[in-house]
This record gives sequence, structure tokens and C-alpha cells, in this order.
Amino acid sequence: MTRSRNAFTLVELLVVIAIIGVIAAMLLPAVQYARESARRATCVNSLRQLATAATSHESRKNRLPGAVELIGNQKASWVVALLADIDQQQLYDNWADKGVATGAANKPYIGFLYCPSRPSRDTKVASNSYIANLGFGPRSTDQAPFNSNNVLNAVAPTSGYDYWEAHRKENGAFVDRYTDRVNPWSVRKHLITVSTTDFHDGKGSTMLFSESLAAGTWPTTGYPTAMVWIYANESGSTTGVVANWLTKMVIQPSRVPPVARINGEKKTLTSVTAPEHARPSSMHSGGVNAAFADGSTKFIREGIDYHVYQSMLALRDSHSDVPHSNYVLKASDLEP
Repeated sequence: MTRSRNAFTLVELLVVIAIIGVIAAMLLPAVQYARESARRATCVNSLRQLATAATSHESRKNRLPGAVELIGNQKASWVVALLADIDQQQLYDNWADKGVATGAANKPYIGFLYCPSRPSRDTKVASNSYIANLGFGPRSTDQAPFNSNNVLNAVAPTSGYDYWEAHRKENGAFVDRYTDRVNPWSVRKHLITVSTTDFHDGKGSTMLFSESLAAGTWPTTGYPTAMVWIYANESGSTTGVVANWLTKMVIQPSRVPPVARINGEKKTLTSVTAPEHARPSSMHSGGVNAAFADGSTKFIREGIDYHVYQSMLALRDSHSDVPHSNYVLKASDLEP
């Protein structure tokens, strides 16, 4: 009589385990891809909401918010200026009320301001993943007259080019609109009003917001909450540079430092205090999500030439301080 076998042999068990391992190895990348696609879609939706909020703000006040503004009795970021347009009216009212102290209770975590692909989410603080287009960020090391040695470094004002002159509507969308006196010599800056009628290079070609791993908390003012372009080009020479529209001079640009590029040195970033670090960056593979003035969102490749990035931020290249101010964006420059 033949006895029936009720168990697997060791070889059969090992074969089954191997098959399961192969299937799991095949499915895991697909699962990870699906998760990242969902996270990226969430990020895109947040950026689209911010672009809509900026448009709503312009409809109410006939201007875009400043990268920095005086709201209530204090210096506030563009996020604070847009609170009423992102369904946070009560929070905005608290900031605008000079009698209300804006402590921790008025600096909460707002979920849609955080990209889910960004690590180390802290829901106990006012986390933020997005930055606005501030425009030109002059550096003290730039060639004169673009070096920012007048106001930012507390040097007595001169008749030369300074930080405030850099904040022209041709250079960027969310200019500095902080109205307090800006240095010990009580020089008051000129308030600049920017609206979408100033977008001479086209709304679909002009970036409003992007992601940044160095964004900081949303009440923060300054470079961690804004992106800039710096006076630099690929070669670090005047080759291809046309005379600056404002100064009528051909001014030597620097070579683009790696950290200033899209996703530049994102895994080794150690400082966010200099203009070079105020650039788009994300944990998405190959680039960043960005929102444009026409309400569209695009994925910007991290390998684009720096003059393409500069052109996306400038509102009117031909009248801006961009070294390649004669460059015209092509459809291939903008990733759909």
C-alpha cells in the first residue's frame, strides 16, 4: 500500500520561498513608484493652490503679495500675506491685529504647505516646503555695481546699486515690500507694486512658486522662504552677455556655483543664509515641481542651464539684470 505524503520537502519549500522573493522584488519598485507618484501629485496640488491664492490676492488688492511685508505690526512672509486666500482667514486676522501677539498658537502646522516626499516632517511647528520667486539676489562678492554692500551689510548708503534697487518688478514677482526703515541711516525703501500685467514674458513662462528643502518655517522671512537667481552664468565670462538694460554696462558674471542650481547639493546643504542656497530643491527624482503665473504646474529638470532658470524668474528679461537678458524661453525648456 502506498502512503500519501502530507508535507513539502525541503527543496520544494526553498523553491516556494524563492518564487515569493522574486515576486516581492518585482512588486516593490512598483509599490514605491506608486507611492512617490501619489506624493508628487499631492505636492503639485499644493503648488496649484498657492498659484490660485496668489491670483486671488491680486484680485483683492490689485497686486501680488511681497516676499516680505509689514502685516499688523511685524515683518511677515508671503505665506502670511496669503493666509486669507488659503482658507486661513482667522489666522490672518490674528496676524493683522496689532493687539494680538503672534506666538506659537498663531504659527501652526498647515498640512498642505508640506510636501510628503520631504523627510523629517514635524507637525508641531509651522513647517513649510515651498518658496516664492523673489527675483535677483545680489551678493557682496558680485561685480560692481551689483554687489550688495550698501544696505545688507550695514554700510552707509551711496549712490551705487544696492539691495533695494535689485528688487525691481522686471527681476522677479514677489519683491520685498517691508515698509520699515532698513538700516541705521533711516533710508526708506520704495514700495513696489507688482501685478500680472507686469509679466511681459508670459504668465506660462514665469515661475511663482517651487519646492525647496531649505524652505524653513512659513512665518520665516528672507531667503529660506524665497528663491532667487544670482548674477552668474555657465562660463563665468562676458561671452554672450549683452549690456545691462539699467546700467548700460557689460558686467562680468561669476560662474554658477553648484549649490545655486536646481537640486544643487541637496544632500549636503549646510547653510540657508546666502542667496546661493535660495533655489528650488526637492526629494523628487530628477527635478522639482513648480507653479507658474498662468496657474499651470510643471516639473523642472535639475539639469537645465542656469540662464533658463533665470529667465523663468524674471518678468521681463530684456529689462532685467539677468546676464543673458536676450534669451527667449523655448517650449522644450519647460517640462510638461
